[in-house]
Amino acid sequence: MPELIRPATTIALLAAIESLLCAVVADGMIEDRHDPNQELMAQGLANLGSACFGGIPATGAIARTATNVKNGARTPPEIAVSILAEIPEELHESLQTYLEGHPDWDQDRVFCAALSLFLLQNGSSDGPEASRSYRRAARVYLDSLFKHAV
Repeated sequence: MPELIRPATTIALLAAIESLLCAVVADGMIEDRHDPNQELMAQGLANLGSACFGGIPATGAIARTATNVKNGARTPPEIAVSILAEIPEELHESLQTYLEGHPDWDQDRVFCAALSLFLLQNGSSDGPEASRSYRRAARVYLDSLFKHAV
């Protein structure tokens, strides 16, 4: 365990510097000042909490923060809403672009292929029931790719 102290300290210091830099950039964009102690305490507690559930250290992302500020987000709830709204919107736009370029595909077929591929990549094949489920997911994936009835 002592051999982990140096790498853990390095990661914590780099995360703190990056998080404070992100806050300073956001402050400059909205002409306000953040509380650095509050920023570091919140980040530290969040990273400790995420580690309890197998998470990895995270910091404030400068690009995401700048995007949120440019789109009008000023408070934490607005930022959370913008994150939840941006991701599905971007996925929807990407899906629409794909479907426009591939008229033989429809939204149900894309979702079916994506979900079955996810199950294939993340499913377990231990035991007879898991093996049957894996084969069913593979069948659905191949059927959706080659336009057979699913």
